[in-house]
Amino acid sequence: MSRINSVDAAKLQDTLYDIAAHLAVGGPIINIVDIIARQSHSEPLEVVRVRTDLAAYAYYCATLQEVFTDELDDEHMIKATSASSEPGSFDALARARNAFTTDTQLAWNLITQSRIAWSLEPREPAGKNARTGGGSRPGARPDPAAASMSREGKPLGTAAGRTAASGPPPR
Repeated sequence: MSRINSVDAAKLQDTLYDIAAHLAVGGPIINIVDIIARQSHSEPLEVVRVRTDLAAYAYYCATLQEVFTDELDDEHMIKATSASSEPGSFDALARARNAFTTDTQLAWNLITQSRIAWSLEPREPAGKNARTGGGSRPGARPDPAAASMSREGKPLGTAAGRTAASGPPPR
């Protein structure tokens, strides 16, 4: 396992201080995702990995914060609990959380599918610009086809054997 050198660690630490400065009680967590996703193209892979993991977990927390509000009525609860194979189901959120143990990019893509199904603004994965040299700015709407692919470029399936893009959202 490689180590992060002190200069790169200091840059990552600066990002954490920036997050702390922008935190507000009851504020939207999605803003933290945008802060974490800002990065230099010169960051080493180890820093990109840590930043991506942190951003993905914040992205998941932001999704929970935006789904579980006072506006979550009985109708949406029934839809989210009756179609477990759909990207807008609570089971889909649980699958995204479980994906963190094996593949952060897969978790990010599953979260994006859920956000799209819930009509929430998705975000590009943190680290995308640094790894690929392309992509769009944080906060931009990702390519829907990319949201249905794993890091290896394989389609993400649901329990029903369809990709998330093939069925209508539960809302």
